[in-house]
Amino acid sequence: MKNKILILGKNGQLAQSLISQFKKKKINLKYISSKELDFNNPKKISKFLIKKNFEIIINCFAYTKVDAAEKDRSKCRNINEVSPMYLAKFCGQNDKLLIHFSTDYIFSKKKKLPISENEKTNPINFYGKTKLNGERAIVNSKCNFLIFRLSWTYSKYGKNFLKTIIKLLKNKKKINVVGDQVGCPTNLDFVSSIVETFIRKYFKEKKIFKEIFHISHNRSCSWFNFAKEIEKKFFGRKKSKIIKVSSKEFKTLAKRPKYSKFSNYKLKKYLHLKNLSDWRVELNKFYKKNKSVNFFKF
Repeated sequence: MKNKILILGKNGQLAQSLISQFKKKKINLKYISSKELDFNNPKKISKFLIKKNFEIIINCFAYTKVDAAEKDRSKCRNINEVSPMYLAKFCGQNDKLLIHFSTDYIFSKKKKLPISENEKTNPINFYGKTKLNGERAIVNSKCNFLIFRLSWTYSKYGKNFLKTIIKLLKNKKKINVVGDQVGCPTNLDFVSSIVETFIRKYFKEKKIFKEIFHISHNRSCSWFNFAKEIEKKFFGRKKSKIIKVSSKEFKTLAKRPKYSKFSNYKLKKYLHLKNLSDWRVELNKFYKKNKSVNFFKF
């Protein structure tokens, strides 16, 4: 697979997780940052990529500041919506496979049943709307694509809920965590292994992909439950510092979905996976692998 894979947006936690996984598996790839290709200037995408020779382009560029997106709408739209449109057009015209990542924020389901890939979308904030429009631009293009929807992701890289909670537990006497939003914490080590499986399948079978998949572990929890489990694993406390609050008490500029648990049925069926781990099992794996890492440096 020498020089056949290009990752866009190398500095984010998702890209860093993928790069680590691919290097471990000795998959050769190239990766670039926004300094080399600025997704806030979408019209330059084709001109930049035409000079590159890659079969697969993995787009990890995303505007993910959910609250800031309500005000910084132009930049959010350029990165999440307009740039994927130009990227998909380029991939369609040049016979490239585009791998793109989306989010649970394109949904706002109230009934608590795992969300399938064909569930009706209904974003309730601007960030979610741009991510949905970015998806649609790819699906409506002529390109070969894989879209992976992710939620509640964590890793040892970048900024994420797990690292934030660890830092707060170390430095605060009490912390408030929302208890009425439900989803499934997702280990990006697992996500990276799934993406690798699809890439190997693509090169082996020369398969034409035009698919959307939800990547999720089994079972669900609230942010409060997740925080409590983090406290238990990393601190082993009997007396908790965490206080459960409602979404109304923990006010944010952008609305959040109340239910975000993805179904993993399609993924399991497509890859012939017998079963997937409970999110707590995955968190325990992550803890054992990374307990010596200094998570307090941001």
